[in-house]
Amino acid sequence: MVPRRSNVTNVTPRGRPNPLLRRQVTNLNPNYVLQQQLDPEGRYVLHSRMRVARSIKGFRFSPVISREDRRKLEEVFRECFADLQDDPEIAGEYLRLMDMSNEQHADLIKRHILFHDPDEYSLSAGIGRDWPDARGIYLNSVKDPSLIVWVNFEDHLRVISTSKGGDLLGVFTRLTRILSALDLSLRNRGYYYAMHPRLGFLNASPENLGTALRASV
Repeated sequence: MVPRRSNVTNVTPRGRPNPLLRRQVTNLNPNYVLQQQLDPEGRYVLHSRMRVARSIKGFRFSPVISREDRRKLEEVFRECFADLQDDPEIAGEYLRLMDMSNEQHADLIKRHILFHDPDEYSLSAGIGRDWPDARGIYLNSVKDPSLIVWVNFEDHLRVISTSKGGDLLGVFTRLTRILSALDLSLRNRGYYYAMHPRLGFLNASPENLGTALRASV
């Protein structure tokens, strides 16, 4: 992983410090985000979205995780989601794929809320094994969610915060709020996000190392 990641990020040109000595720092403090709303008149920015990937220490990544461990993760996450219900900003409900009707499943995919069923590439990589067992989605509102958590898809968790318009601060604040709440709930149960002091947060794909954060408008 070290040589491969070095090639991808070009962190080893001659004369630069040894990348093996560097440390990944993730700052999720909303005070460091632009306080001004992008496009306040709504002329250009229609939608803002941020997402992060997280995996749990001690559990294998999706291509090789066992059915038993995947079910255990879903059970742990459902307990953590129950701890969120006292906060109206992030309270919601968990929907298991196996409990959805065909109509609900199709509607959530059509509205770009739920992940698609695995394609041939995901199946060949092992990500789609035992589908749809122990997969699900957490929403703070089924009708019009601004907070979405995918469970046991490509990563153990994929947390997504969205908003109409250019309210990046609101999107980021909501995202960090649930991440912190889930982190606390997991720690209370003896679980932790998978991290490496140099690579940062660890996930199934090398593109989701470090902060594992992606933002788009």
